Amino acid sequence: ETNKTKKEIDCETNAHCISPEYNFIDEPFTESEVRNGALIFHFLIMMWMFAGLAIVCDDYFEASLEAICESLDLKEDVAGATFMAA
Repeated sequence: ETNKTKKEIDCETNAHCISPEYNFIDEPFTESEVRNGALIFHFLIMMWMFAGLAIVCDDYFEASLEAICESLDLKEDVAGATFMAA
């Protein structure tokens, strides 16, 4: 125990401690795959998810906000500032 830091010693005695080496999400790609193009795959998946989010917001979120604003008799500018700020 001579070369251990205080945090390492605390993690050994505390059941709720997460060591710094712990990886929360297992990476599906190796280090060499990441260097050889897996980053591009991550970027494409991210763009696909943002496109899906945009479609859902346009189809459902915007329509529901319009219905809420009509039922509350809010003006467009007041409604936009109120709901988008929250």
